[in-house]
Amino acid sequence: MRETTPQFGDSSSNRNCLAEFGNSALYAAAEEPIRGVAQVVDHFAGMQLDTKVKESAAYIGIEAPQAAQFGTANWYAL
Repeated sequence: MRETTPQFGDSSSNRNCLAEFGNSALYAAAEEPIRGVAQVVDHFAGMQLDTKVKESAAYIGIEAPQAAQFGTANWYAL
């Protein structure tokens, strides 16, 4: 049986790309700014708020995008 690679325009690869885009957009627009404020509060109040924010975001599925090696196809695509 011959394996096929996903073709451009394949709906599963498009869904994956859209999911990655959505996760990256939510991470950049919501989690990063909230974590920045949490880190300032942690610094001045001595709390562990940043850890709680990161765990809460991961619980609902928002995580930092995975880094890709420089020069690879994923580095250019993502």
